[in-house]
Amino acid sequence: MNQKRKKKSVNKMVNIVLIVSTILICILLAGSSTYLIYNITLFNGIENFIRNCAIVILILLALVLILCSVNLKIKGKKIGLIIILVVMTIISIGELYVSSIAKKASDTLDNITSTKITYSTSIVTLKSNSYNSINDVKNKKIGMIDDETSIDAHVIAKDIIKEQKISENNIIVYEDFYTMMDDLYAGKIDALFIMTNYTVLYTTIEKYANIANETKIIHTKEKKMDKQVDKNAATASITEPFTVLIMGVDSTLQEVKNGAANGDALILVTFNPKTLNATVLSIPRDTYVPIMCFKNHIRNKITHSAWYGESCVERTIENFTGINIDYYVTINFKGVVGLIDAIGGIDIDVPFKFCEQDSNRLWGENQICLEKGYQHLNGEQALAFARHRKTLKTGDIQRGLDQQIVIEGIMNQLTNIKSVAQVINILDVIGNSMDTNFSRSQILDFYEVGKNILLSSDSSANTFKMQQLFLNGYGAMIYDAGMGLVLYNYIYYDSSLAAVTKAMKVNLGLENPEIIKKFSFSANTPYETTIIGKKENKTSTSYPVIPSFVGKDRSVAEAWARKNGKSIKVVEIQSTNTNDTDGTIISQNVHANTLLSSFSSFTINVIKKTTSGNNSSASSKPSNSSSSKPSNSSSSNTSSTTSSNKPSSSSQINSSSTSKPSNSSSKTTSASATSN
Repeated sequence: MNQKRKKKSVNKMVNIVLIVSTILICILLAGSSTYLIYNITLFNGIENFIRNCAIVILILLALVLILCSVNLKIKGKKIGLIIILVVMTIISIGELYVSSIAKKASDTLDNITSTKITYSTSIVTLKSNSYNSINDVKNKKIGMIDDETSIDAHVIAKDIIKEQKISENNIIVYEDFYTMMDDLYAGKIDALFIMTNYTVLYTTIEKYANIANETKIIHTKEKKMDKQVDKNAATASITEPFTVLIMGVDSTLQEVKNGAANGDALILVTFNPKTLNATVLSIPRDTYVPIMCFKNHIRNKITHSAWYGESCVERTIENFTGINIDYYVTINFKGVVGLIDAIGGIDIDVPFKFCEQDSNRLWGENQICLEKGYQHLNGEQALAFARHRKTLKTGDIQRGLDQQIVIEGIMNQLTNIKSVAQVINILDVIGNSMDTNFSRSQILDFYEVGKNILLSSDSSANTFKMQQLFLNGYGAMIYDAGMGLVLYNYIYYDSSLAAVTKAMKVNLGLENPEIIKKFSFSANTPYETTIIGKKENKTSTSYPVIPSFVGKDRSVAEAWARKNGKSIKVVEIQSTNTNDTDGTIISQNVHANTLLSSFSSFTINVIKKTTSGNNSSASSKPSNSSSSKPSNSSSSNTSSTTSSNKPSSSSQINSSSTSKPSNSSSKTTSASATSN
């Protein structure tokens, strides 16, 4: 009797467990199926027929299994019910796993296509100052950029001023970052507002190479705001030819946080989804072009346009190439390392042996060294290859081509992705390290493009057809008044720019290609792929500069002024020093290597020999020097840049030999040599 009761009790418990389990597992299956269906709908545009079929199958499968489990429970078939419940549990777990991957992919798309970005502004002072908090500088002089459109240099700074109740009377406004930083070092201001990643920007400038150890941040504010863009992202589907600007920014951070950076890799790509052909142009970071967000669009290194965000870079490149940029993709150095590691590395034929700092800018035991030859590179090694330029004969020019090789390696390696783990790793990397103005739907459209590449690929050819372009040019040393330095700049040849822009327009379908009707070759001569723009070296644009006249006779400067249509003013510095030579130029107010187009007249200080007992009479006699009437070319020497007639502390003296001669009289005699 007791055994029957126990057996009955056990059966009752089993029935209760089965009922509860059936209900819970049916709910689990219904929930996991619904969640998976929801995530599937997020990828609208990708294999719509297959997605719709999958949704129908998921619904039918869930209904069938739920009804089957209920039927088995009603009929009391416990073994069959247990088997069905196990199957339903396994299916539910599988659906939740697939949903997690789909959700992660969706979140990544939302992250990189977000219309907002986090900007960060800091108050910076010298480490030698005793200021340690914002309260210490509230009543001090603080520098701020006057560009009201700059979020991280002006807008957030204004917020800090308001929040901390800093008097506007203490704010010193500047037109450029260089002058503001110079004044901080000179003690003319006590602190300044600047983007938080300022050390990355300034470290590339020689006189600020140690800025990270010489300055400190005493206050920081972050703010999530709409990206600084001049136009909305294009809304057309990625089925027509388009352009995309790839910006590799110099940053040691994993996350893309701020719109300002050094544009160390600027790559303009045109892609034709119909022909699966791309043209790739690496724009040297030192390319000398009008910067569209600088006052009066003055010329400077194109890398400095990135200090003002993607919008400034886009407008600057569009201005000098005439190519409309549809989209941009920004990725930082850490992102490149992570992406290449996530896809399993890339294959590259390294043409030279070299060593380079790692992604944290560290040398020594952390440096990356590669041997010459074909090899499989990890993320750090590939980044080192893409960044290295110091030992290259053509420096940044060859580096641009090397960066194209890395891009090609990434594109080819992406076709070998075979595991879900790799997909998850890739999503983790690009979610934090990449930013773009592609919309979510436009990125999803790339699925069809990628599928076409995979379907058209074969083992005998690269899967990604890439045509290298080359912006040929030459180097020129030009004085940068803002920095107070003579800097290297890259001047492109007009004919080279014309050649590469034509190739881009042909790929975009804007121009018809020129048909090559003749072709010759020799079996004894190795075939070399033609790189468009590399051999073109004609130009109609030149940037003449004023030389240094220090140590030369005044007649040299006067002759140069006549030839170049400039007015010259001669100031005589009297000297009794026997080592001084009469008429020797000791300084000039326009810095050597200043563009001729930026000034119309200049002043030189020259030695006037005299005896110690005759200073007074000598000093009252003006110089009779004068230049002949300037040529008509002077009328064309106009520029929107500020004239350099007024000497500044950074441009008055060009050489260590420009100090006043010993025993010289403090009185000077001046004479103006101007046009008649």
